[in-house]
Amino acid sequence: MTTINQELLDQIIKFQIDIRRFEAGLKKEVQVKLEKMQRDLIVELSGGELTEFSKKKTQALLSNLSPVLANHYAGIEETVQDSLDGLSKVQVRQAEKSLKTTVFIENAVNLPTQHVIERVSRNVLINGGPLNDWWQKQRADTLFKVSAQIREGILFNETNQSIISRIIGKNGAPGVMNLARNNAASLVQTVTHAVANEARQAVYEENDDIIKSFVWTTALDSHVCRLCIARSGKRWKNDKSHTPIGHSIPFQVPGIHYNDRCVLLPETLTFKELGVDLPEPPISTRASSLGPISAKSSFSDYLKRVPVSQQNEMLGVGRAQLWRDGKITLSQLLDGKGRELSLVQLQSKYGVTKITKIAPPAIIKKAVVPSKFVEAKTTRAAEEWAIASNLADNADYKGVDVRVANEWNKGLHFHLKEFPELRKNQKFTGTIQGQNKLWHELEAKKVAEYQRSHGLKKDLSDTDLLSWAKRMVRKRKAGGEMAHSWRHKDVSGIAVNKKFGVDHDKFVEIKTKNVVSKYHAQGTESVKSVVDHEMGHELDALLGLRGDADVVNLYKSFNREEVTENLSKYGSTNIAEFIAEAWSESLNNAKPRDISRRMDEIIRRRYREKFGG
Repeated sequence: MTTINQELLDQIIKFQIDIRRFEAGLKKEVQVKLEKMQRDLIVELSGGELTEFSKKKTQALLSNLSPVLANHYAGIEETVQDSLDGLSKVQVRQAEKSLKTTVFIENAVNLPTQHVIERVSRNVLINGGPLNDWWQKQRADTLFKVSAQIREGILFNETNQSIISRIIGKNGAPGVMNLARNNAASLVQTVTHAVANEARQAVYEENDDIIKSFVWTTALDSHVCRLCIARSGKRWKNDKSHTPIGHSIPFQVPGIHYNDRCVLLPETLTFKELGVDLPEPPISTRASSLGPISAKSSFSDYLKRVPVSQQNEMLGVGRAQLWRDGKITLSQLLDGKGRELSLVQLQSKYGVTKITKIAPPAIIKKAVVPSKFVEAKTTRAAEEWAIASNLADNADYKGVDVRVANEWNKGLHFHLKEFPELRKNQKFTGTIQGQNKLWHELEAKKVAEYQRSHGLKKDLSDTDLLSWAKRMVRKRKAGGEMAHSWRHKDVSGIAVNKKFGVDHDKFVEIKTKNVVSKYHAQGTESVKSVVDHEMGHELDALLGLRGDADVVNLYKSFNREEVTENLSKYGSTNIAEFIAEAWSESLNNAKPRDISRRMDEIIRRRYREKFGG
């Protein structure tokens, strides 16, 4: 039945190509997460000149890096594990189909239990170590190397940028993160093929009444190491001991080393051994138009034998043509880049429509801002810190008291640490006037671009056209509000009115009078409490709080006078201000009252339910 085994080899090869594409997509996901980790590391290193840090402060900085890496690597591990859980089920389905169409014809194929399938993806070993240990090793190694580069950079009195370059690389010189990305990609490649092989093997071993032995083939790998060359073509019985046939090499399921892409090809019983009265097909031939082919054929040999149309279907028209023209190597041909397959696409292609996800361990999301707030000495420095710390895309505190700018940054920093999903809407922080100015400039550019793209105002230079557009766009002006939360696709975020922000003490005095008069909630005399109020609006928008049943019931359980007495007069205006005032009091009153305490519980619970953490 060698011919049927070779038909199986064809199907395995086709599936392995899709696994390479799936692997490429998973690598891409992991690289994105590592890029986010790199940005977080840069933020952590932007809290002041590192060479001016005391020994104690430097140690505190290095200690802060550990949870940053731990959270990101935990997220990477979760993503990879979810993908492997899905891959193992797809591989089982593909193995079942390939056996049924080549060996079993219309007979049922025995499948491993759900427990065995889950164990395949959860208990996979790489060089004798579980996957979790490998991720922990990479995390620890990256932390060690990052810390070492920081210490060495400080020792040589380097600038922050030079130290950061040691970590992220510069001008072609690799940094610590380059190595981290390479190590992660290599682990993803290794474990992807290991899980696929183990899942396929689990199916084969459930069908030992038909599959009598296994043969090691290197046909699917463009580079073969000595370990695999020694095993190429070797056979083992499909019994409990996996007895070697004609040699003494112990049985192992590939991969047996990093980046191993070898597979085990099943050998089935002959018709005579099965008790079927049919003539045996000639040895080493196959029931197809390709003619004789050896089980030891290389993947390159296999590709040269199949029709061009099949090459194009498996590899993509452009890439297959480049390979035929000798412009790319076999390794480049098979890397899957540019033709990535997601888990959902792989499931769909092989008819696996329902995958039960194994619940992953809880992952606490970490903010993308520094662990500690740093007070600035000038408004310019406050703007720079806000940008460097990833509080917002743009910052403009011109014309306000530096103490106001610091409290604004402090409040925003707190919220982005606690609720990192809020960052998506923070495109601007600073004054309302600065926000309006940025909006006006962007709108004017849009008008100018429209005129130019439609062939209008041809007589104007670019500079004159932009000046004309600025005159056409009506400027926005700040009103009498202390601050606002503005959701706009270009300049969204919270901003303070310069009229109040210009004098910190006066601002606090006004707030204090408002608290005494019950217009604002108890404990909200500070400038930071204004930030907290506006971020309450941001949380409302993010979580849909004003439509939340618990929030609505809380709001409706009090009449206007009761809200004024137990929260604030401003909170009785509508449900939006009710939410914002209650949230601000919960963060600023040493003993939050019932409404504020309950609002705090609802908001934190809803955030955890939606985003985890």
